Amino acid sequence: MNKEQVIEGNKLIAEFDGYTFEPDSKLNNIKGVFRKEGKLSMLENELKYHSSWDWLMPVVEKIAFTDGPFRLVFGNCNTYTQFAGHEKIVASSPLLSTWLSVVSYIQQYNQQSK
Repeated sequence: MNKEQVIEGNKLIAEFDGYTFEPDSKLNNIKGVFRKEGKLSMLENELKYHSSWDWLMPVVEKIAFTDGPFRLVFGNCNTYTQFAGHEKIVASSPLLSTWLSVVSYIQQYNQQSK
């Protein structure tokens, strides 16, 4: 997974998490700001869903409370995660597996919402 994929996944999660993307707004003289009431405004490269359980778990909880259970299973070399009724995601770390599952879930959710 490259940096661009991480940024795109984090942007997708941020919008699902209630952030609004304002492409013409500036922060530190750089265009493209994410804003959420009660939170600091930030640039896309400052989103930390891919690297912080503190950022990602509220989104996992939102999905689980909305759409059913979430499974996180640790194996010898890999971890897999799965939201009810969605594909199983296997990765080398629990955080990565969970992040990939959240991105996949939101992509499907957005497709169904159209």
